[in-house]
Amino acid sequence: MKLERQLKIALDESRLLILGSQVLFGFQFNGIFQQQFDALPSLSRGFVCAGLCWYGLAWTLKRKKQPMTQALAKPTPLETQVDQLLTEARVIIPGAQALLGFQLTVTLTQAFADLSSGAKMTHAAALCCIGLAVVLLIATASIHRISFGGQDDPDFLKIGSLLVVAAPLPLAVGISLDTYVAAGRAVQSDTAALLLAAAALITPLIFWYALPAWRLLAP
Repeated sequence: MKLERQLKIALDESRLLILGSQVLFGFQFNGIFQQQFDALPSLSRGFVCAGLCWYGLAWTLKRKKQPMTQALAKPTPLETQVDQLLTEARVIIPGAQALLGFQLTVTLTQAFADLSSGAKMTHAAALCCIGLAVVLLIATASIHRISFGGQDDPDFLKIGSLLVVAAPLPLAVGISLDTYVAAGRAVQSDTAALLLAAAALITPLIFWYALPAWRLLAP
C-alpha cells in the first residue's frame, strides 16, 4: 500500500475516533449539570470527574511508527499535502462543534443558573475558546475556496497549516476551563477541580504540541 494511502486511512480512522470520543466527552460535561446528578453518591461523581481526563490516555497506546529508510523518503506532492491538510481540519472540527453544542445547552439548565458568577464566567470563556477553534478550522475551507478558488497553492498550504496547528490550542484551553467548572460542581472541591483542569490542559498540550515538536527536532 502506498504511503499516501496509508496516511489517508490513518486520518480517516482518527476522524471516526475523535468524533465519538468528543461526543461522549460532551455528554459527560452535560450530564454533570442535569438535575439527577446531585442524587448520585460522591464516589460516582468522582468517577465522572476522573473520566473527563481519561481520553488522553488512548494516545499513550499508539503504535510506534516504523522508521522510514532514506531511500523510501520522497517529497510529498503539493496536491497530496493540501488534501491531507483539509483532512486534518476535518479530523478536528466535528468533535469541536459537537462539544460546543453540548456546552451551549448547559447554559439553559437550572444547575448552571445555580453556579457562582465566577463559574459562569469561566464557562463563558471556555465557550469562546472552543468557538475560536471552530472559527479557525472553518477559515481553512473558506480561504481555500474563496482566496485560492479551490486550487492547490503553496501559499494556501502555509496559511492552512498555521490555522490547523493553531486551532487545538484554544480547544485545549476551553476543555480545561470547562473541566474546572464541571469538576467543581461534581466534587465540590476547588483544589480537585484545579488539578483536573490542569491535567485537562497539560495532557493535550503534550500530545498535540510538545510531542510533535520533539519528534520534529529529534535526529
